[in-house]
Amino acid sequence: MAKILFVTSNFLPPDSYNGVAITLVSLARALSRRGHDLTVLAAGHGAASRHRDRAGVEICLFPTTGEILRSLRANADALCVWHVGGQFPHPSLFKRRRTLSYIYVHALGLGNENGVMAVNGRLGGQVSYLANSGFTQRRLHAAFDLATPIVPIFTVPEDYRVDSARRHVLFVNPSRAKGGARVLAMARALPHIPFQIREGWGHEDIVIRDFRAAADALPNVTWLPATDDMRACYHEAAVVLAPSLVEETWGRIVSEAQVSGIPALVSDRGALPETVAAGGVVMAADAPLADWCAALARMWDDRAYYDRLAAAARAAAMAPTRAPETVLDQWEALFRAAEA
Repeated sequence: MAKILFVTSNFLPPDSYNGVAITLVSLARALSRRGHDLTVLAAGHGAASRHRDRAGVEICLFPTTGEILRSLRANADALCVWHVGGQFPHPSLFKRRRTLSYIYVHALGLGNENGVMAVNGRLGGQVSYLANSGFTQRRLHAAFDLATPIVPIFTVPEDYRVDSARRHVLFVNPSRAKGGARVLAMARALPHIPFQIREGWGHEDIVIRDFRAAADALPNVTWLPATDDMRACYHEAAVVLAPSLVEETWGRIVSEAQVSGIPALVSDRGALPETVAAGGVVMAADAPLADWCAALARMWDDRAYYDRLAAAARAAAMAPTRAPETVLDQWEALFRAAEA
């Protein structure tokens, strides 16, 4: 059994159900069930707090990043910082630590000239980087000549599997960066296709106000609040839209939907093509609106074509490298290195 410390500046459920939060918590619980001692340090509202969740994971929440870092423990066998944006952790974080330390990269905030630890260098303890996708791995190598193993996003298929009625096109997180304007334009151009738009987590009302007003004016668009039960989203979804304008390091919503054989129409940004594999359609992010509409219309109107994509989506979800037991084994191999 290893003593493992996960550290993130991200909020956790119930304050946030974004991709990193869900991935971290579900992984921590699964590792705890395998007998490991898990502690998570994360962002929280109000005063610092500490509790154990239903799987025995110790959750410690702090109002500032500084308090999170000051609470790092020296007695863990392994420390994993979940990098979710901004600058990489400074080398001083790892000085004089004997703990085997990992930085698991989920976002490409690469602007810290002193923040990269001299190519997997040793600063008291060993520091290694982990990539969440092939795209992230290639980007880290190109930017810093870092050799990073890929540790896939951890997903529990049973948490997302549904028998979908396939009644609408689903878009989650209606922000500009995620392609919200394109989705509204597609809905306007394809009145025979029903769309469901789900709010994301962490956005102020002002960010989505204009999108909500535009969506309310379209009879084929239903707008719903954020939810902590993604099965409610997928229960009637036929296609998932992810026309992101930013370089996503993984498309978790695509992976979740594929469990139920729901294909996706995605942009070519970041790891989205890698995520969708053959289980959907990839479009250039800046392709004309007519091309995006034609791609979606074919997925909606051509049943034989749709069925092929749905089968490929389900096959992608069942890829051995994405299997939860395989991912857990990979993490345990990392922790065995810490105990050696």
